[in-house]
This record gives sequence, C-alpha cells and structure tokens, in this order.
Amino acid sequence: MHSIAPTLPLALLLAASIPAASALAEGTDQLNTTQALRINTLLYVDIVEPSTETIQWNGAGDVELTSPNGTFVARLRPGETATLEAFNPGAFQIRVLQGQVVGIRWDVDVNGLEGRLFSYDWAFNAGAFSEDRATRASFYALIPAGNDSDTAVIELKLDGLAGFVYNINANRTGVDGPDAGRSVPMYGHTLTPEFPIYLSPPARATYSRATPNVYGLDYIGGVSESVYGELIDPCAEVAPGESFGRFQFESSVSGTFHLQCDLDQDGVFDASSDADLLIVGDALAGLNTVLWNGEHLGEPVAFGTYACRVQINVGEFHYVGSDIETSYQGMRLFEVNADRTRSPLAMFWNDSAVQSAANTMPNGEAGLVTSGIDGMSSGSYEAPAEANTNARAWGSFTSSGKGNVS
Repeated sequence: MHSIAPTLPLALLLAASIPAASALAEGTDQLNTTQALRINTLLYVDIVEPSTETIQWNGAGDVELTSPNGTFVARLRPGETATLEAFNPGAFQIRVLQGQVVGIRWDVDVNGLEGRLFSYDWAFNAGAFSEDRATRASFYALIPAGNDSDTAVIELKLDGLAGFVYNINANRTGVDGPDAGRSVPMYGHTLTPEFPIYLSPPARATYSRATPNVYGLDYIGGVSESVYGELIDPCAEVAPGESFGRFQFESSVSGTFHLQCDLDQDGVFDASSDADLLIVGDALAGLNTVLWNGEHLGEPVAFGTYACRVQINVGEFHYVGSDIETSYQGMRLFEVNADRTRSPLAMFWNDSAVQSAANTMPNGEAGLVTSGIDGMSSGSYEAPAEANTNARAWGSFTSSGKGNVS
C-alpha cells in the first residue's frame, strides 16, 4: 500500500521587491503609517559589525533593546541611537513599549542598511477594516532550504490586505495539529511562528537551496502493545480510534513532508480537497516515522486498501495570517533569486472549513474555496494582482467574511 511521488525541489517560496534606494530606515517606509505596531511587539535587528553599526529608534514612545544573549543594552526614546561595540554580533531584540499610532511614523535604522529588521510575529492595529487602512507592502520570509547552509527567501506581495487588529507569521506547516495546511477558525486552533519575516530582502540570506530525494515509503499497521502493556508485532491494518499505524520513509534533506492517501480512490492525489488524507509535518534528513490513527477529519476511514504517497518540499512556506478580514485584489508569492530577480510560485489553499462565512468581493465574486490540485500561479512579478486569477483574495473591507477570526 504505497507509492512515492516525484520529488519537488521547492514549494511555496516567496520573493522580495527591491526597496527604493532613498529608504534609509525600515518600518513605515515599507508598510506605510496605517500599520501601527501593537504594544510588546518583538522586533529583531541583525547586527554584523557591532564596532561600527548602531541602532536608532523613531516612533511613539520608548523601546527596550537587548543583546543576542539577553543582556539589557538600552531603553531608547524616539530619535535616540544605541552604540553596540561592547556586544557580540547577532540578532538584537527590540521590545515596543507603547502601541504605535496610525498616521505616525515608526522605524528602525541601522546605519542606513536594509534587510536587517525582522519579527517572528508581526502584530498590527490598523484601527479599521476599510480600504484606506489596507497595506500593499511585501513581507520577506527567510527559510531553511534543506540543510544548515542554504537559506531561501519568499516574498508575500500584498495588494489590499486589511485587518483591524491582526497578526502575520510564517512556518513550514501552517496551524498546529491535524489541520496543518488548511484554513481554520482561530478558536480551538494554535500556531507556532517559526521563520523570521523581514520588511526588505534579508541581507544574511544565501538565496540558495538543496534538492530533496525521498524513498522507501512503507506502512506498518496495528498496535504496539497489548492491554497488559506487552509488545505485539504489528499487523497490516489499523483500527480507527483504537490503534496507530506507522508510515515510514527516508529523506535526503530536512524539509516538509506531505503524506497523502487517495481515500476516494479516484486515482488523483488532491491536497486541495477534503476527499483525500493529507498529513503535513516536519521531515528530517534520514528515517521519518508518521503515526496515523486510521481517521480522516475525525471519522474512521472505511476498511480497504488505499494508494499513498509522500512528497518532500524544501523551503515550504505557510503564511499564517490571523483575523485578516480582506485580501483584495489579493496576495501573491514569489521566490527571490540570488540576482534579486523573482520567480512566481504556485499558491495552494483549502478554505472549506471557513468558506461558509465568505462574502462578495468588490469585483462581485467570492474568494475561491480551494486553489485546485495544481495551485494558482502568481504570474509575472510586474503584472498587477487580479483577484481569483493570479492572486489569493477574499473579503470586502468590512468586519465580516471568511477571514474574520480565522
């Protein structure tokens, strides 16, 4: 009961737009003043040469600066600059001690250098759901790309993203637990921010990636011990809700695995549909074991033999946006290449768990339920975003819709 999918060298990577040469700081120059940071947002700044590089803060209220090892450096008032020669290089943390204000600039300046400011969890208060509070900025995720030496960069290119109070983070699987890879209501679900997200293409990225190989997919069913705690040799089956089976496979690199089983037996592995089993998780270089309880979407899978496959993605990126009511014209994903050109990426999603709350977008359409089995191409970087064509879109610049508390 197994088959192996062709390996894919890269899935869902984003690219970065080149900031204007005149920008000397990072913050509202990229986001505009409608995206106000919430209190206690944690920012980070990459410092390479502490002997010559400094950090300056501008905005509403003070920030607290600590070194990479957690040592207090300074409390900076607006316009103040911290010298860093007494500290080691690395990511310095900035804690925002006062919520920023819509219409007021905030920024962090490292000697006019770009690609230094990031956060693992961007927390904003735009003050309204309306289109005039939306952002058309880009975010750049720095992601591991198969090993310890390669890092790739993904741009989340926005056109009309409007929440009120919302968060942006990224990881390799999506929400925690069995709903990984799907859109879900916020309540009853958690997420774990993983990747640093920059406002400009990160200076420390290598813009390179490894090529994955996956082999040896196998399935072992049955229970691992009796009711008396005695070990039992596994059988070829699994009793839903009572025992666990094990999928095993070998990967040449670390990355993200997509384990799929063709439960509707139509010969198509469709990750965008709820008809097939999809398990998403972290893959390690070497042997991987994935437990399965014989259930799909909380229901026992009917007795039978099913074709399954596993796919390893290097540099997979899941944008996890919390409580964002509108994305119109929409968002697109691009890989940033070493020469700073952009390569369009296919976007994949499954909104079936939240689609019942979808409303009509300004173009008269509803946001699509799924991306389809082949995904939606982001198209040419220079082309404008077009909802439901080359851009993932939803919402109507109101407080309702499938993005609300999702």
